[in-house]
Amino acid sequence: MSTRLHSWLVRRYPREFRARFAESMERDFADMLRDGRGTLRPILDTALGAIRENAMSTRPMLERPLLVTLLAALFAVPFLAMNLVVVFRVDPVFTWMRPGPHTGPYELIILWALLGLLLVGAVVALLPLARAGANRWRLVPNVLVGGMMLTGFVLLSVALGHDMTCDALVSKTCD
Repeated sequence: MSTRLHSWLVRRYPREFRARFAESMERDFADMLRDGRGTLRPILDTALGAIRENAMSTRPMLERPLLVTLLAALFAVPFLAMNLVVVFRVDPVFTWMRPGPHTGPYELIILWALLGLLLVGAVVALLPLARAGANRWRLVPNVLVGGMMLTGFVLLSVALGHDMTCDALVSKTCD
């Protein structure tokens, strides 16, 4: 399984890079597996290297819709991480954000900032649609990811706005 994942990640590198280094990368990873060393670090290094090399490549970013989709999805990671902190009440971060029983001011600021990242991610995912002459079938992941992030932004913004209104009015009908 890890060999297939590593091979898939190596194929995400730009064509010129793969022509020069793919064989040695595959061989080095096989050696690590054979020696019993961990595979998580090399896989993460390969994934981050693919992102870095593609970003530095001379091909325009909008010609790589899948890479743009993956980049856009990264904008959701901080939002998901913050939700895990709140759901599992990870201290000391949770008590700093929410010192009382209700949503605190720090938490609201952080939530709005993270919602902004979701909106930026949606825009990034949908950017390749603006490119003329793009193969529309290759843009399906962009539409799905961008649409999910945009929908999440709208729904969560409405819910957060409602919560902020209820907290400001201290209304008993909101609970």
